[in-house]
Amino acid sequence: MCNLDKHRRIPANGSEVQFFLPTATDPSLITFETFDNYGIFSVPLAHKGKLDMHPEVTLQVIFGDATSGVRVGPDDILAIYEFLSNSVLPRFVRFFT
Repeated sequence: MCNLDKHRRIPANGSEVQFFLPTATDPSLITFETFDNYGIFSVPLAHKGKLDMHPEVTLQVIFGDATSGVRVGPDDILAIYEFLSNSVLPRFVRFFT
């Protein structure tokens, strides 16, 4: 965040989805195709018993983009908030009272 100035806008660039399929034995057998607004996972039918049919899915919106060198997700925003509220603002409390 030190590369940002007060006039710069960080766009909401997109989203990131992570799928964790913990019992898959060979990840090279899993293919993923993306289309306009959806994606399809494919595995060979013979390996379906090796997959957890209730995968853990997380979704997060990423602000910024790779070309500007700024990619900020929800965890980063929470860390910035906690740093400001716990470290920076308490140092200035005497100015506000």
